[in-house]
Amino acid sequence: MELRPYQCQAVEAVYEFLRTRDDNQCVVIPTAGGKTPVMATICRDAVQLWSGRVLIGGQGARRSAPPASRDAASLRRRRGR
Repeated sequence: MELRPYQCQAVEAVYEFLRTRDDNQCVVIPTAGGKTPVMATICRDAVQLWSGRVLIGGQGARRSAPPASRDAASLRRRRGR
């Protein structure tokens, strides 16, 4: 997969961070900015180049109502309706 220039910069920034620091990093890329290819590149390199292992976690699907519905329901409860 070929990354866009800003995605390559994000990957390189992660590697530089890992070389020079010992704390947690956060990469911020906007919606539709290609976070998945960046993450996939870092994971691929971890496994293929450094014989590492990768675990990917996420929030998962929520079974609650959408935020707008929750907010409306919350307002009704607060007003006693």
